[in-house]
Amino acid sequence: MIKAFEVTVLKAEAGYTGWIEEIPGAIGEGDTIEELEEDMKDAAVGMLDYYSRHGGVPKRKREATLAEPGEVITKMMIKVDVP
Repeated sequence: MIKAFEVTVLKAEAGYTGWIEEIPGAIGEGDTIEELEEDMKDAAVGMLDYYSRHGGVPKRKREATLAEPGEVITKMMIKVDVP
């Protein structure tokens, strides 16, 4: 089954970082937006596989905070084949 997720993209000092709010632990990085997109797909599939074997995706308990200063520059959608 293909499912779409929104990725929040942050411009880092070198490249880009991103995360998916719906999937705790699904974070990625890349020198380019295209590299970030591929890394985010891998992260999403990996975390969803982990959660499918360990009781499901946990509910968020609080708002996430950024670990490093930066500016959110965009959001993008990725599509992944979920187990």
